Amino acid sequence: MTNVRKRTRSGGAKLELKWCDSLTPHQQLQEGRSICFRVADTGTGVFEFYCIPFDFDDDSDSQPKNQKNDEPPPLPTGILPFQENGEIPWLSTFAAVGSSLFCFGGKKTGEFPLSSFYRCDDDDDTTGGIRGRWYTNSSFDMIHARCQPQIIAMGGNLLVIGGLWKNWEDGSSWAEVFDPCSNLSSPAASLPNELQPKAKLVTAALRSSNQILVASTFSNAAFVCDVRTLVWDVFDQSDQFVFGKGTVSHFRDVQGEAAVVKDTILCWFHFRGNLLHAYDLKLKMWFEKPITGLKKVCKIMSDLYDNDFSLLPLDYDHICLLLFDHSPYGAQTCYSVFHCIKVLVSINCTGERPIFKASVISFRSYLLKKMSLHFIEAVVL
Repeated sequence: MTNVRKRTRSGGAKLELKWCDSLTPHQQLQEGRSICFRVADTGTGVFEFYCIPFDFDDDSDSQPKNQKNDEPPPLPTGILPFQENGEIPWLSTFAAVGSSLFCFGGKKTGEFPLSSFYRCDDDDDTTGGIRGRWYTNSSFDMIHARCQPQIIAMGGNLLVIGGLWKNWEDGSSWAEVFDPCSNLSSPAASLPNELQPKAKLVTAALRSSNQILVASTFSNAAFVCDVRTLVWDVFDQSDQFVFGKGTVSHFRDVQGEAAVVKDTILCWFHFRGNLLHAYDLKLKMWFEKPITGLKKVCKIMSDLYDNDFSLLPLDYDHICLLLFDHSPYGAQTCYSVFHCIKVLVSINCTGERPIFKASVISFRSYLLKKMSLHFIEAVVL
């Protein structure tokens, strides 16, 4: 549904927005793969959930090729949430398996962290919940209470990592494997001694090899876990992954789960300087490049909060940058402006030194109906 600009008597353009409902995850998956994300209303504490497609063509950006530079850009699409919930705790972590959505752990005001999780099933009622509604059941708690754990979906299960409220005596409680079919968790493989309990961790899902990479940014340690055997192995005996070449550690500017492209390139977006940090597992090299064309989509603020964006893998060559817009246009409206940006990642190894590039090839922009919304996180369905 398109928006309309009408001329007023003063000659200005009056904006008439038309809003469309966001499809549910199950509905969107019938059309093609999609991205589901949640935002929080900072005034009410209510989470809002949206689902948008990402299988759009490379030339389907918001700037038509025949549009003149002095013409106003087409208006973003106004979308409404498919679900709202005020019971899900803050500091929980959002995850998905198929069209089933989860929020694990978290903490409510004045309370200790929780071992419970919330679940929403959009397509059926096989798990005992109410279709299309969030529910929780104390019979299906996690093994340990956690705040903002990292969660990786692989092989139909969810690996819940870290986020523990208290220190643990050994690595056995560091991670657990959640089975969505039974709503039950089992302990994951014990934590390698080299991964410090309080370390800042980065993770990556290496789907081509059914492995999960975990590295500590506070120590020279990087390991992979085979999801079929749950056995840990050293990733790299050298220190190139943790520290890179030279004296400056790239780990200062990366966090959370990497978006993996071409099976071997791990990517993290850093909001300061509009930089994409990437590590190639085959070349064992770090790269640091701005995303070409990103400034044409929106303005990147130097004080952008860490969680005002999310970087997700799309396919073999592409990643998706979800970004809340802090441009003057966004500030002058009573809505939140949101971009879904498709980025092509390439690497040329024909010369003396490999050349890494990341370029915007298309994007779609959306309006969310409140200005008080705070972007939390997103998952690929």
